[in-house]
Amino acid sequence: MRTRWVLYSSLVIAFLFVGGLGCRGGSKEAVAAAKPVTLEYWSTIHDSRLMDELITKYRATHQQIRIRYRRLRPEEFEQQIVEALAEDRGPDIISLHNSWVGKYQTKLLPAPPSVQVAQVYTKKGAIGTEQITQLATTALFSPQQMERVFVPAVVNDVVRADEKGKPQIWGLPVTLDTMVLFYNQDLLDQAGVPQAPASWAELQDAVVAATRYDSAGNIVQAGGAFGAGKNVDRAADIITALILQNGATMSDSRGRAVFNLIAEGQSADTSPAIQALQFYTDSATQPNRYTHGMRKWSRRLMLSRAEKQRSSLATATTFHS
Repeated sequence: MRTRWVLYSSLVIAFLFVGGLGCRGGSKEAVAAAKPVTLEYWSTIHDSRLMDELITKYRATHQQIRIRYRRLRPEEFEQQIVEALAEDRGPDIISLHNSWVGKYQTKLLPAPPSVQVAQVYTKKGAIGTEQITQLATTALFSPQQMERVFVPAVVNDVVRADEKGKPQIWGLPVTLDTMVLFYNQDLLDQAGVPQAPASWAELQDAVVAATRYDSAGNIVQAGGAFGAGKNVDRAADIITALILQNGATMSDSRGRAVFNLIAEGQSADTSPAIQALQFYTDSATQPNRYTHGMRKWSRRLMLSRAEKQRSSLATATTFHS
C-alpha cells in the first residue's frame, strides 16, 4: 500500500524539504534515495498551469522527482479516488477542501515526525566537475507546533486522533481563504451607488437599488446573490458569517453545536441565529422591510457565479479563490 498525504484547501501541501546532511559522491542511502520516482498529485482546486510552474521550480533542486498533476472536477473526485485506491493505483498527494479531511482520513496516513529526500547537484572543481548527492533530513510539525504556528481553524481541520487516540497531523494548509464582497461597479454606478458597501446594512441598500425587473415582475438583474441555497455560491458560509456577527454562540466547550438552541430568557424573535437566518432568507422568500417591498433574489436565477460572469449580478459575497 502506498503512502498518501493530503493537501487541503480552505487548503494542504507536503513534501517541501530544506537543509540537511551532505554526502560527497553519495552514500548508499543517499544514492538509493536519489533514484528517479514519480509522484501522482490529484486535486479539485488548483489550476494546472499554476501547478506546472510550482512543479518546475521544485524539480530544479529535486531532478530525480517527477510529479504528475491531475485536476479533477469535485463531482467526480470521490468515485475516481475510491476506485483508484481499491486497485492500489491512487495518488501519492491530494488536495482537498478542509471540510473533506475527516471524510478521507481512513484512506490517508498521518505525517511522520521527519522526512528525508535526496538532492542531486553538480559541483565544479579545480580539475572537473563532481556530482554531489545530499540526503536532507527535515523535522515536520508536531501537533503542539501546529497550535503555535497556524490559526485555530487549521489545527481543528488537520490535527485529528488516529485509531489509537493519538493526535496526528493529516495535512498542511496551502491557502486560508477569506470571504469578500465582489461587486460590479458599472451596475452600482447605474443604480446610484457610488461606493462599494462596507456593512450588511449598506449591502442591503445597494441590493435594493441595483435590482431590476421586467414588466411581469421577474428579476432580470439581481442586486445581490442573497437569500436562497442551491443557486447562491457559498450560501452556508454566508449564513454562518451572519450568525457569528449577530452574536450567536456557535459551540460549547465540548465542541457541540449550540447556535440553534434558544437560550434561557430568549425567544425565537430574539435568538441571534434565527434573526440572522431570517435576515438572509427574507431576500428571496417574501417582501419585507429588508427588501423594500420586492424580492431581490429568485430560485429561478442561475448559480450566482454564472450570473456574475454574464454581468447580471451587481454584488456577490463569496471566497476570494
